Amino acid sequence: MKRLYFLFFIACAGLASLHAQAYLVNTLQPTEKNRLSVSSTKTASEWGEDMLLKMSYIFRSNGGFLLEGDAHGLIGGDNHGYVTYQLNGQYDKISFWLAPGFTTQGVAPLDKTILTVRGDNKLLYDKPVFHADPPRFITLNVKGVKELKFKLLIGEIDLSFAKVQLWKEGVEVVQPSLYPSLPAGKVQLVEQLVPYFTTRYVNPITQQKKVRGLEYAS
Repeated sequence: MKRLYFLFFIACAGLASLHAQAYLVNTLQPTEKNRLSVSSTKTASEWGEDMLLKMSYIFRSNGGFLLEGDAHGLIGGDNHGYVTYQLNGQYDKISFWLAPGFTTQGVAPLDKTILTVRGDNKLLYDKPVFHADPPRFITLNVKGVKELKFKLLIGEIDLSFAKVQLWKEGVEVVQPSLYPSLPAGKVQLVEQLVPYFTTRYVNPITQQKKVRGLEYAS
C-alpha cells in the first residue's frame, strides 16, 4: 500500500511539474513595448534560402521574441527596443536563451549592445552582448516581482530571446534544448545544424540547390 501511495505521489508531482512553467509570450501580453517582434508560427522552410531569417526564427521558436537596436544611432536618439510585462508576483524565476539578433545587418563581430532586465525597477541583469557571441542560457530570480522590463541601452544590434519560461516557486529550472533533438550517429552539418554567427555573404549548399544558375550537390 505504501508503494502505491508513493507511486501516486510521484505521478502527481510529475503532472504538477508539467504545468509549473509557462512560456512568457503565450501567457502574458506586454503592457508597453518598443521595437518588439514576438516569434511567429512560420517555420524556417517558409523563409526560402535566407539563412539569417531561418536562424532567427528557429532560435526564437517555442516562445521567444526579438528586441531591435537603435538603427539611427546617436542622431536618432534613444529608440532602442524594450518590453514590459506584469508578473504580479506570481512567479519565482524566469529563464531564457539569449543571442544576438541574427537579422542584424551592417555591424561588425565586436559591435555590441547592453541588455538590462529590471524587476520593479531593481536591476536584475546588466551585461553587454557582442554581435558574434554564442547563445547563453540565463536564469533570473523574479520572486515577488510585479513588473518586469527588458531594455536595450546602446548600439544597433538586435537581441533574440528563445524559450522564455516562467517558473513557479519550488520547481527546479530545467535548461531546454535550443533546437530539436538530432538523430544519433552521423549528422549533416549544413542540413541539420544552424550556426550561431554568420554574415549575409554565406549561403548554405543543401542536397539540391541552384546557385547563380548552376546546380550543386552536397
